[in-house]
Amino acid sequence: MEKIKTYLTIFSILLLPVSVSASQEDPP
Repeated sequence: MEKIKTYLTIFSILLLPVSVSASQEDPP
């Protein structure tokens, strides 16, 4: 169970910058 939690945490950290850049590139 700990492995899954760690995997999800890393996944979220990796996805955070992607969503931020995606929202910034989004046309107004």
